[in-house]
Amino acid sequence: MYGKKDFIGDEGLGIADDPQHEINKLNYIQLDVSAIQTLSPNITIENIQKDGGFALYGSTKRGSIGQLLYTSADTPQIQTVKIPDIESYPYISVTAHSESITANVLLKSIDFSI
Repeated sequence: MYGKKDFIGDEGLGIADDPQHEINKLNYIQLDVSAIQTLSPNITIENIQKDGGFALYGSTKRGSIGQLLYTSADTPQIQTVKIPDIESYPYISVTAHSESITANVLLKSIDFSI
């Protein structure tokens, strides 16, 4: 993983092996959300490119991307969504989603209220 913060304002969690240090279509970041499943968390994805988007997956197994829960496409550069069906999945994965092979995004944050 790679914590990205650059001079043009891109900031978030990406992949170290990606040339732009972002999450692309060929990889994903998986998060263990078991401790916050009941808190209805929101996830914020940043640096969404034109004609690009992201996908969220839910899994019951660490290391398995799992079932598609949500996709976005051609959205604003930053988007916050409630993680769908999180109660069923202790692991959530984030990946880029687009027709373009060059699509990439950053995981900006996960937030919730107690």
